[in-house]
Amino acid sequence: MKTLFAFFVLLFVIPANAAVVDEIAALEKHKTMTKNNSTQPRAAPKVKSQTFRLSTGQVLNITHWQIVHFMKSDCQYCRQFNPVLNSVAQQLGIPVFVYSFDGLGDSTFSNVLPVTPDVISEFFPELPQVTPTDFIVNTQTLVAIPVSQGMLSPTAFVNRLEQSFGLAEKLGVLQ
Repeated sequence: MKTLFAFFVLLFVIPANAAVVDEIAALEKHKTMTKNNSTQPRAAPKVKSQTFRLSTGQVLNITHWQIVHFMKSDCQYCRQFNPVLNSVAQQLGIPVFVYSFDGLGDSTFSNVLPVTPDVISEFFPELPQVTPTDFIVNTQTLVAIPVSQGMLSPTAFVNRLEQSFGLAEKLGVLQ
């Protein structure tokens, strides 16, 4: 009796699976036809090479690095430091990705993401959750290196960036 029941179940399941497979094949065929009908070859977007010159004169490729900045909208030090960070980042041509502990931005960085527990455990496993805090992060390998905590002058921040990029090079993770 069980064998007969299994036979009838398979009798209904196999055509259903075949229909699904046929639908997927039709969708894939449509994708292939669209790709083959295009007349212009698509080139991969070129990433502009970005460099950072150390005080020693050595030039580092920082194309795949960005600053990850942690702030809080009511932090007085963030309000003072954020314009400094933004100015330095623009001068160096390095993007800034901003997380906010309260989920709110400010006049300098209005586009922020709220901090999640995963982000905290990744960036602050042994560091105090102080704002402002900055890291450099490789966007391809996700290697994160601390840069600073607290408010700094533009010169001091550039010096800390130099130390952090120098460390990345010594560790062999600069790429």
